[in-house]
Amino acid sequence: MVTGIISAGTFLLGPSWLSRALLAAAAAGLAVLSAALAVRLAGLAAAVRLVLTYGVPASLLLTRERDPVLGGANGAWLLWVVGAQSLSVAGPRR
Repeated sequence: MVTGIISAGTFLLGPSWLSRALLAAAAAGLAVLSAALAVRLAGLAAAVRLVLTYGVPASLLLTRERDPVLGGANGAWLLWVVGAQSLSVAGPRR
């Protein structure tokens, strides 16, 4: 952000070559940070999806010994599917 501000200031007051160089540095920094955010968001979404899709149902099915699990199943069981889908929708589009 500071690089962009100084670039704008040098465009108005100083040499234009310095302004263009600072603008290029700011644009490169934005590209790197955007790519890092996309990778982190995709990694988080994949990990959460694996845990919610396989971990939660497996733990519920394997820990119940007396009564059948499916007898108490209702619409709330679909929350992990909706949560995983919302992470994939919120992710970056390519």
